Amino acid sequence: MFSLDSSTTIDFLRKPSRDLVNRIAVARDEGLIAISSIVLFELSYGAERQVHPTHMERLQLFLEGDVMVLEFDAEDALAAGRLRADLERGGFGIGPFDTLIAAQALRRGFTLVTANIREFDRVKGLKVENWRT
Repeated sequence: MFSLDSSTTIDFLRKPSRDLVNRIAVARDEGLIAISSIVLFELSYGAERQVHPTHMERLQLFLEGDVMVLEFDAEDALAAGRLRADLERGGFGIGPFDTLIAAQALRRGFTLVTANIREFDRVKGLKVENWRT
């Protein structure tokens, strides 16, 4: 299962490469695409700040196409707390929203698809892929 982060989803909604469109289409057809409700918040906030209503319309169309939205639950919150503490003990830090997104993907065993590999590589055990090519 693939969990798309904000950078990948924004790439897809704005000016996607042919490769990105194909990879998402294949994964969608197999029911393997999800986004965190935290990512949905980030995307919604960004779209609502834009002057053009097409940004929100694109987001809504994307969500209608077999994309599972992962609810952030109590187990995710506990995992995120552990992850943030572990990262800080190791002298590393990632942004608070990225911590939530990473913990959720890690707990569920999903591969996080992101263009921000450097940040998420700090999370031990998290599978990450970059589909931006």
